[in-house]
Amino acid sequence: MHNKISHLSWEIKIKKLITIMFLLMLSVVSLLSLTACAHTHNFNQRVIGSDYFVSDATCEKAVQYYYSCSCGEKGENTFEYGEPLGHNYGQFISNNNGSHTKTCSKDTTHIVTENCEYENGVCKICGGEKPTSTGLEYELIKNDTEYSVIGKGDCTDTDIIIPSEYLGKKVTSIKERAFGFCTYIKSIEIPSSVTSIGEAAFNGCTDLQNITIGSSVTHIGGWAFSDCKKLTSVDLSGNIANIEYSAFRNCSGLTNLTIGNSVENIGNEAFSSCSSLTSIIVDNANAIYRSENNCLIEKETNKLILGCKTSVIPDSVKAIGESAFDGCTGLTDITIPNNVESIGNNAFSNCVGLINITIGSGVKSIENEAFSRCDSLTSITVDKENTAYRSENNCLIEKATNTLISGCKTSIISNSIKAIGEFAFFYCTGLTNITIPDNVESIGNNAFSYCASLTSVIIGKGVESIGNMAFSDCTGLTSIVIPDSVISIGNAVFVDCTGLSRITIGNSVKNIGSSAFKGCTSLASVKIGNSVESIGDEIFYGCGSLESIEIPNSVTSIGRWSFEFCALTSVIVPNSVASIKGGAFLDCRYLKDVYYKGTKAEWETLSANIGNANTELLNATIYYYVENEADVPNDSEKYWHYVEGVPTVWGN
Repeated sequence: MHNKISHLSWEIKIKKLITIMFLLMLSVVSLLSLTACAHTHNFNQRVIGSDYFVSDATCEKAVQYYYSCSCGEKGENTFEYGEPLGHNYGQFISNNNGSHTKTCSKDTTHIVTENCEYENGVCKICGGEKPTSTGLEYELIKNDTEYSVIGKGDCTDTDIIIPSEYLGKKVTSIKERAFGFCTYIKSIEIPSSVTSIGEAAFNGCTDLQNITIGSSVTHIGGWAFSDCKKLTSVDLSGNIANIEYSAFRNCSGLTNLTIGNSVENIGNEAFSSCSSLTSIIVDNANAIYRSENNCLIEKETNKLILGCKTSVIPDSVKAIGESAFDGCTGLTDITIPNNVESIGNNAFSNCVGLINITIGSGVKSIENEAFSRCDSLTSITVDKENTAYRSENNCLIEKATNTLISGCKTSIISNSIKAIGEFAFFYCTGLTNITIPDNVESIGNNAFSYCASLTSVIIGKGVESIGNMAFSDCTGLTSIVIPDSVISIGNAVFVDCTGLSRITIGNSVKNIGSSAFKGCTSLASVKIGNSVESIGDEIFYGCGSLESIEIPNSVTSIGRWSFEFCALTSVIVPNSVASIKGGAFLDCRYLKDVYYKGTKAEWETLSANIGNANTELLNATIYYYVENEADVPNDSEKYWHYVEGVPTVWGN
């Protein structure tokens, strides 16, 4: 019993001792924890070791480790140790879309993509072929051995790249009008396989800004790039030999032109109306052409064939070619040196900004329309030593004939002038009035055509002939008197003078050309002289205000469509008329009364010679002329006579 109690007592003691030791250890741990909380970490240690390792080195970063504290504690921020491994890129590989890519062998997620740099259709870096436009339309040529591009087909690219091959065969030409008026195209690349560009191939591509012409192109057809208004620079180097007429006409944005050494022929007006042109350069090795002072000059003849607003005509020039400065709207002054002998057709036409012209002593020939449509022109001066021409009152005059060959809005025609030449004042829109002296004997074709501001014309009493279209489209004219001295009036002489309301034709005029007053929609009063022998075709066609007319006794025939679409309600026809051609009174829907200066029998004879499409005339009421009331027949017909010059029906 005692032994059991002693054993239990001993066990209790041992348990107490264990409990005390546990509590003691817990106190030590707590003390250590309190001591540790008193330390502030500073993670600024760069310790290289596996305990702090983050990641291995890559192409772009060195080995990464965590910063640590002096107590050994690991932080969160990292630092680099050593150097990055660096990229190991392979070669660029074409993406077949105008770009190429290279990949790092150490990390395939690292790639570099760049645009290709092409030369002759092949990238200089990756060797890939330039992607070409698809959907274009082709046709086989030359016994089915080659292809020609004939149209845009289904292609909607704004940047057209023509392939050098199609279905395994070379593409060698661009057919006429292939891309005409494709206004959405911004650039064109023509490969070196192409040798010719057809007529009007890119005519009217108004948004076209850049063209690249392959090295094998030798021929550029007429109008090929005309009206490509956004083209600013054209380089015609390579092997181009022939540039046809109007090839780049009206490329109004073109500023720089380069002609290569292979060019042998430049057609008329190839660069006309390129109004922004300031630089013309020809390769020094060209055997046919040269450039000087921004002038394009034919070497053999020293003919200036193209100029621009910055041109200064060199003393070496002997001739100024046809349309050389045509449409050069920025040109304000021009001096033609003494060595120049001739000035071609339209040489300075449409130079609407040109104010002053000075012509040297050597000029012997000036062709038609040399200075036409120069709206701003106010001064024309000819060197006094010139033996062929002179200037007077801002008129350019041919000495031998005293013909005025060119005038302007400030011109006054002097009494020394014998003739006004063809196109002398053509499109002189600033001209408001003109007096033609009595010494002038003739007015040439188109002399005053399109002088829209011209409101007053006095034709001298010495004028005998007025040429074709002499006053056509002078829409400001309201009346005109053609004096008795005039014998002939040309075709369409007053055509489309829409403001003309009154016309008096002198008694000496025998011939009035066809369409003389066609389209004079305001014409209401016409007096025709008593020598006119025939009323020409379409002479009063479309004169919608003309309600009555008296045809003089001298007339023997009335031409086709001469009064078509007139507002005639009555007409006086003499018995001298032997024929009235088809359609003479077509669509004169208001015509009711025909006063015929003859008998019923004579009218019946004439009726047999009235052509088709004169229903309005034949359905009108016919009045036969009887001068005295006592002579009026007692029948059912109607008769008339004059009362103070007015047709009056007997019995009314």
